Amino acid sequence: MNESDARATVAEFSAAGYDGEAYGSKYVLYYTCDAFRAQNNEALELAKALANELELPLVVLAHVDLRLFQRASKRHVYFVLEGIAEFEEALLEQGIGACVRIDPAQDVGGLSVLGDETESVVGFCCKAWAVVTDRPHQRLKIETLARVASEAGCPVIDVETHLLVPFEEMFQECVRDRAVFEERFLELCPEYAKLLVHQEVAITASEELMDEVDRYGLVFDFMRESDDDETWGAPDWLSNLGVLDQILEMSRVNTDVPKAPGQYGGGEKSARNLLSIFIARKLKGYARACQLNDENNRGE
Repeated sequence: MNESDARATVAEFSAAGYDGEAYGSKYVLYYTCDAFRAQNNEALELAKALANELELPLVVLAHVDLRLFQRASKRHVYFVLEGIAEFEEALLEQGIGACVRIDPAQDVGGLSVLGDETESVVGFCCKAWAVVTDRPHQRLKIETLARVASEAGCPVIDVETHLLVPFEEMFQECVRDRAVFEERFLELCPEYAKLLVHQEVAITASEELMDEVDRYGLVFDFMRESDDDETWGAPDWLSNLGVLDQILEMSRVNTDVPKAPGQYGGGEKSARNLLSIFIARKLKGYARACQLNDENNRGE
């Protein structure tokens, strides 16, 4: 997304006689604000491959920008945090450092990613060799990522993680007819809808590195002042809904809408369960339709 050179590593800076700890890159960063899944995630797998090739650890920033939720509600934020909690757990099991940041709504996005000297926020980009992220398709996300690419100071690589077939491939020509759309979609699907091979990270993020990146991004004052002196993950936010309400209200996010009722919340497991139910019901309907069709044919 940009033409920035990769940020030299700590070892490379040190070999050249510079202060590697101060200027060198220490990890590959996967920055995501909506693809909170550890399976079938093209951007995450690319970030792993890049980190392994460079012999660097991988750090993941799960970012909740409340600028994106001002027309939504607490219900949506709660749903997202449920998904992030599951995402965090899956990443940590793989030895991947996972950090969660909630940024208040501002005129521009990307506070925790880029940082802001006036607010004493150090961005996660500052020690990244490169940033891998999800290709955005909504206006606010496109604006934020354009800013990140412009100011990151290292390569920013966007990867399609949302669509089966990329827009630019699907709509090389104007498609007005449904039949033409279906024909082109089915023609392109085999090329893109392939089984994604899961990789392991070669280097686990050290406790020392995670202590360092734990200070990056927006860290609320109440976290700094706590006895634990730790930033919150998604489970912490979900366990402190009163505090979450205060943060949401500051960003003019509606807090009157409660959590959605029912057994299915956010996260990959719930999504897979719902998809299984949906497919099973559709297959039953298909079977009934075929059976009815056979009966009609026999009647004729």
